[in-house]
Amino acid sequence: MRRPYFSARSFWIRALAYVCALIAAFGMFWAHPLTAEAEDSFYSSKVGTHYISDSDPVYSHGMAYGVYNAYYHNGVRCFCLNGGLDDPKASDAYAPVDSGQIHSSGGIRTILENGFPYNSAYWSARGLSEEAQWQATQLAIWMYVQINDSSYHGKNYNANHHTRYGNLTGEDAAGMADTLYRIAHYGDASVKIPHSVGVQEKSVEGDRLTFVIQAENLSGYDGIITGIDGGDSLWLNGEPITLTNGQFHSETGNGTDRLTVQLKKSASVQLDLTGYYGEYNAELVWFESGKSTTQDMLELRSLTFGTGQTNASGQENVQVYGFGKIKKVCSETGRELDGALLGFYRDKGCSELAAQSAGGQEVQLEPGIYYVREITAPPGYYNGRSVIQIEVKSGETAEITLKNDRIKGRIELVKRDLETGQPVPQGDAALSGAVYGLYAAEPILHPDQKTGQLYEKDRLVAEMTTDGQARAVLEDLYLGSYYIRELHRSTGYELCAKTYPVTIADPGQDTPVVTVEASVEEQVIRQAVELHKTTDEGTLLDHSGFCFYLRSDLVKQGLGQNPDGSYDYRHFDFSLAEPLKAGENGETVIYTNTDHLNQSIVRTGLLPYGVYTVAEQQPTELPNKEYETAAPIEIEIPFDGVHRMEDIEWSMLPEPGNLADPDKSEGYQHVNVMNKVYRCRLKLVKKDKENKEPLLKAGVLFELYDSDNHKVIQYQETGSRRIGYEVYETSADGSLRTYEPLRAGVYLLKEIQPPEGYLPAKDILIEIYSDQVSFTEEGERVQEAEVISGSGGDTAVVEVLDQPIRVCVHKVETGSEGEIHVPDARLCLYKAEKVDPELIEISETDGEMAALYPAVRERFVWKERTLADQTVVRYVEKENVTETVRLYCDTKLKEPTLIETDEGDLLAYLTDETGAKEAVPGAAWTTEDAGRSLMRIPCGHYILEELQAPCHLGYVASLPMGIYVPALEEELNVYFEDSYTTLEVHKLDAENAKPLSGASFAIYCSDKSGGRGELYEEFVTDGTPVEFTHIPPGFYIMEETKAPDGYQKAKPMHFEIMETVDRQKLIVYNRTVTESVPETPVETTPAPETVPAPTTQAPVQTTPAPSDASLVPSPSADTGDAFAALVWIAIFCSSFGLILFISHKLSKKHR
Repeated sequence: MRRPYFSARSFWIRALAYVCALIAAFGMFWAHPLTAEAEDSFYSSKVGTHYISDSDPVYSHGMAYGVYNAYYHNGVRCFCLNGGLDDPKASDAYAPVDSGQIHSSGGIRTILENGFPYNSAYWSARGLSEEAQWQATQLAIWMYVQINDSSYHGKNYNANHHTRYGNLTGEDAAGMADTLYRIAHYGDASVKIPHSVGVQEKSVEGDRLTFVIQAENLSGYDGIITGIDGGDSLWLNGEPITLTNGQFHSETGNGTDRLTVQLKKSASVQLDLTGYYGEYNAELVWFESGKSTTQDMLELRSLTFGTGQTNASGQENVQVYGFGKIKKVCSETGRELDGALLGFYRDKGCSELAAQSAGGQEVQLEPGIYYVREITAPPGYYNGRSVIQIEVKSGETAEITLKNDRIKGRIELVKRDLETGQPVPQGDAALSGAVYGLYAAEPILHPDQKTGQLYEKDRLVAEMTTDGQARAVLEDLYLGSYYIRELHRSTGYELCAKTYPVTIADPGQDTPVVTVEASVEEQVIRQAVELHKTTDEGTLLDHSGFCFYLRSDLVKQGLGQNPDGSYDYRHFDFSLAEPLKAGENGETVIYTNTDHLNQSIVRTGLLPYGVYTVAEQQPTELPNKEYETAAPIEIEIPFDGVHRMEDIEWSMLPEPGNLADPDKSEGYQHVNVMNKVYRCRLKLVKKDKENKEPLLKAGVLFELYDSDNHKVIQYQETGSRRIGYEVYETSADGSLRTYEPLRAGVYLLKEIQPPEGYLPAKDILIEIYSDQVSFTEEGERVQEAEVISGSGGDTAVVEVLDQPIRVCVHKVETGSEGEIHVPDARLCLYKAEKVDPELIEISETDGEMAALYPAVRERFVWKERTLADQTVVRYVEKENVTETVRLYCDTKLKEPTLIETDEGDLLAYLTDETGAKEAVPGAAWTTEDAGRSLMRIPCGHYILEELQAPCHLGYVASLPMGIYVPALEEELNVYFEDSYTTLEVHKLDAENAKPLSGASFAIYCSDKSGGRGELYEEFVTDGTPVEFTHIPPGFYIMEETKAPDGYQKAKPMHFEIMETVDRQKLIVYNRTVTESVPETPVETTPAPETVPAPTTQAPVQTTPAPSDASLVPSPSADTGDAFAALVWIAIFCSSFGLILFISHKLSKKHR
């Protein structure tokens, strides 16, 4: 019997679970707490609501709890409109807000306007607090509602019964409630009273005006005062006040205020008053919470203080006076001055004149601030136009004393040169230091007209001394007439006895200091100079130019002093200074001329006082250029000291007639100037012409010739001997210095023996003159030599440039005509000697070959050596060696160490005493990718040898090569060729030796043991020999990967490529597939063709590959016949089938 899907038992279980789930969900829903928003909504319905029950203490405490503490809404006090307190409900409301007794003319509004808060000031004045006023107003509202609404009659616990007057004891709130009720119900007169403000009285005492202000029933008042200045002071009830835009405010609503104004000047003062009284403008809002148990309330919303006001005014004219007095005195003597006129101004800019008075006069003024300025100053005094502020007070005199400065005199004296008219001295003379006296030309009086005479006539008033600008100043002088005369003369000028009048006049009151300029002129002291020109060789030098300089000017340009106080002209550049116009006709350069007395002289014009430096100009023409420029000399035009006025007139000037007469030169100062012949040593510095680097090599020889082509011979003192030299030799630093200075002139320098590896320098023309030493190579530009001055005289540095001999070695591939360069070849260059073939003797003793030839060098010393034939040879070091030297051969190559060049010359290696080849220093190198190597070597014979060829590129080392390096300016290009390895592979028929095509081969790198490495090359024969070049020497394996059609594959071949230029051949034979003959070994044939090197053919060595038996097949297994294998397979299969057949039969039989 199938079990039902739902059993009764399961059905009730499921039903019970469903019910439990619903119950749990329902419980969770009801157990969920109210949100904060829900709580606010729930409790907000009770805001502003209060319940009064039988247990409320309304009988004993009145409305203190029921009203004062409860009836607030939105922070504003509210009034209850319900008359019944036992069962309040919405229907108990007296009337809605927009009708009935609450509207603008209703009784409740009348109660509010006469009670709290509209008329709170009235009841406060009668001693009721705001709390009592509010409760009385609420009680009046309840009383009014009950009496005028019949629905409240007979109510239990109504407000009228339970809130009696006795509950308001302590303050007369009961009387206030009764009064408010009667005004509203019976229409009694309102309790509002008039509001007023006004000026009760006015009074004036001196500069003070007082207003008495009366205020009644106001909340305050504002006052506006006009007719006073901003500086006037105000007091309200004795307290200082400040006006804001001319207005002040008082909080006095009932009572009297005293406003006092202190005036600084007469004025008509107006006071306007505006009083304010309290009137509340309120929006009356009726509200309830919407529940029957709530009270109906009245909220006074938007309470504002109204603008009810009352006005009053008062005016009073006040006259105020004071006095001002100004006294004028001299600031220097303090005595009172007459003749001043002063003005009193109302503004600081002195544009509004109030009054004016003479100095010391009193003037009547209104009280206030005044600004005093002098209109006219006393005679002889300065009006500074200064403004002084004074304050004039009522009934008082403001008196001040003002000082005036006298107008002062100032004399500016300028001392000028009489010849130039300028305040600039000539020579080293000075316009400064001259002392002048100021004398009174008439009595000098004081301007205050009371002090009297200050200086009598011709009295010395003051002294002044000229400064560096030739000016002198006297200040603080009195007005009057004066004269000036020189007391002490300045350096280099004559004393002047002339007087100069000066008047200091009154310029008027607007000039504080009057300046008068005075100009004086003085004559400078002068003298002429005569120079006599001579030389140390006794010759006359005309046209020698001289320039005159003030030594003081040269010092300004940087002329320094030696420790002994003398001046260092050796390091001064005269081009920085401007020469003076010292010639008789104003020339800046004056030249010597031979006069009738056979003297070379030059004369100057009259030179002003001072110390002069005479510098000879660099000569610009021969023969003067052959002489040294004379050292600068100093000449002084003297000054005899300070002259006083009483001294006699003095002058050092010659008479004008004597200047023009050469025989009369006693007015001149005579100076001798001597010139020496210019001599200079030469210092030759050898440098490389290409890189300008010094050549630090000794033994370079030079000769020097003069302008007459005579060899210059110089002498050197060595002890007591004096040795002459015709040839000059460089020292180890590559330089040489002449032993003696050379006289000015022209010389020719010849290099007769250049440094090793360089060409002789071109002849150099050297010109030595006092103004410049220059040198010129043939065809080159003239260069100025550096002249170094020292204690031993001048030394000129001449650079001699030598052209290096350059050889460029090109390592190229044979047959490429120099286009293919060979990198990574290791080369070396050896020194060699040329061998005379006729003197060569080749001998062999005990297998050792030797070549004999004359020695031509002495650099290498061979020790004594005994040969196999007991012959003893010695190579000694001496000059011009001619003895025979034995050269040993290289026994390894079994050939002499003689190299035959392309020109047929025989060269031999140079060796040292150990028998090693002597390589040129720095001449062993490895060629780069370009295969080009540049070197700088001396002329001579060399042997170029390849130490190691780049075998990894398949090249074979070349044989040594002999070269000759001549003395050429251009590069010598040497092409050193490298040949390469060549492999020729032949594929032939083993029967008829005919070439075969179609065979595929692979060549692998190998080693001596026969292991196969990476693939080197693959190729296919085409019936002709296959050629490979540039194969690196080493071991290889060649495997035939595919035989020609009808042929068997050959065995793998292991062979070696030798480092040789000979062509190496591999011949591979193939047999047909029908042949079955014994294995034929690989045939190696000699190469029929060779490179032009005297070497034999190198065979290719082959060996069978030992690593795999299949790479060394039997004769029948080279290509093989597959038929036998097929037969064997057939037999095997037949046998296996037979065995299975027999087995099956046997098994069947067994069954």
